[in-house]
Amino acid sequence: AISTGGFISAPLHFATSQGWEDTCHALTSVLCTLVTEEVDYCVTTPSDALLNLLLQVQNHPQIKVGCLVLECWLTVQDIPTAQRHGNWKAPLFKRVVECLMN
Repeated sequence: AISTGGFISAPLHFATSQGWEDTCHALTSVLCTLVTEEVDYCVTTPSDALLNLLLQVQNHPQIKVGCLVLECWLTVQDIPTAQRHGNWKAPLFKRVVECLMN
């Protein structure tokens, strides 16, 4: 479940569509805590759905929600690239920078 983020994706999208900023913040906080606490597991799997969810949240209309994901990226960068799946290497950080620039 962690590698897909599916347990949190639908509620987060619904909360966003309803404009529930506090709910979005809380759900994102849970997601980011799971990723940072289980980073060793997350970065060794492809986790396409999880990566896409994190990138979507990075672009959340509420800045305080999107900023929470920055901790995930900082945690991931502490893991040596040799220990990460290819999805968690350079192409990911290019996508993160693109999200931040938009």
